[in-house]
Amino acid sequence: MIQTTHGNLIKILYLIVYTMVVMTLGAILLNHPISEPVKKTICSNDVHQYSEVVAGYEDRQKDVLEPTNPAQLPTEPISEPVCEPRLKPTPTNCSTDSETFLKLIKERRELVQERCKSLKQYRQDSVPSEKWFLDKTGNQGIVYCPIFKAASSFTEAHFCPPYFSANICADIGAAQWRKKGVNKKKAPTGTPKLLTVRNPFDRVLSAYRDKIQALKPNNPYREPIFNEIVRHHRFISFEDRSKRDKLLNEAKEMSKTIPYERGVSVYVNGSTNPYLNPVSATFPEFIKNLLTDHWQNEHWSEMTERCAPCKENYEYILKTEDYMCEFPMFLDVIGASDIKIDNKKKSNINDARKDSQYADVFEYYGQLADDTIDAFVQWFKDDCFLFDYDCERLACEIKEWKNRNNL
Repeated sequence: MIQTTHGNLIKILYLIVYTMVVMTLGAILLNHPISEPVKKTICSNDVHQYSEVVAGYEDRQKDVLEPTNPAQLPTEPISEPVCEPRLKPTPTNCSTDSETFLKLIKERRELVQERCKSLKQYRQDSVPSEKWFLDKTGNQGIVYCPIFKAASSFTEAHFCPPYFSANICADIGAAQWRKKGVNKKKAPTGTPKLLTVRNPFDRVLSAYRDKIQALKPNNPYREPIFNEIVRHHRFISFEDRSKRDKLLNEAKEMSKTIPYERGVSVYVNGSTNPYLNPVSATFPEFIKNLLTDHWQNEHWSEMTERCAPCKENYEYILKTEDYMCEFPMFLDVIGASDIKIDNKKKSNINDARKDSQYADVFEYYGQLADDTIDAFVQWFKDDCFLFDYDCERLACEIKEWKNRNNL
């Protein structure tokens, strides 16, 4: 009997101690709620900065009947910031007033000069790859560093000397300018210096669709497309590796006879040749080549590398996105308003502003992995920074678009 009573006392004491411990821990938790795990990381306006969204507030409120400090608990759910994909180009702020235009140009020039100070020294010391004197009348012209796929052909054509009489001037092209040696001419003192730029996402995609995706019969890049991009980045089965060169040469020859359409990838039905499906490089293959620096080309090289804006003081920096507004204003302020705008070229520039063209950025870059999109932004970070393109925001929008489309 004594042993039974002693055992009961021990149990009672144990329950009292256990209750006191639980109450003490409960009081601590009420004053210092435990942080719960991060729910997920959500893209903010800056692709490199993220918001941590803490979940579980509602569950915690159910468990805590009388919180010590209710003000510490949120009364409304935390909103989740996302990058809303803008599938249409931002409306242009076009002004036909020369004073407003010159103010805009001054702000761009000063922004580039200021931001150049924070770039690495090699950027500040680099020199332009090319610098042409485009002479219209013998004395009137511009000093121009061509950034290809940024309205360069359009600009060149309008400063071709026999512009009004020779058809070749409608699309003279860089090869013709180089043959004529215009880049070796010395510009008179005071000649305006012009630079045309473009958002890297748009510019690189334009280069791909024009130079890579559609293999014209006379495409000068056929060899490097197959040898430098497709060969290195196209998956090929183990069985086909022993005949890689044969399959590659077969694909190159057949590609010369296949009808092409700009912006369309061509597949050869029934062919077991992996280099023919598709015939040219895919967009992910092209971007992988670009980021590995395997085959570089002036059509997708960095603008800061090609034209060295930190070393060369360009008086006029025009943006392709607003080119048909800014180019006529530029001609007017330099005293070349007599140059007539080529309507055929004008339509090509305007096409780049169409909603369907802008939406293609999401369709193409949406094929890339998120880390590849980040690497692309990092590759062109100086271009985005100097010329005030919010590439991180666009990258974030593309990722959000991918998520919504389960890509």
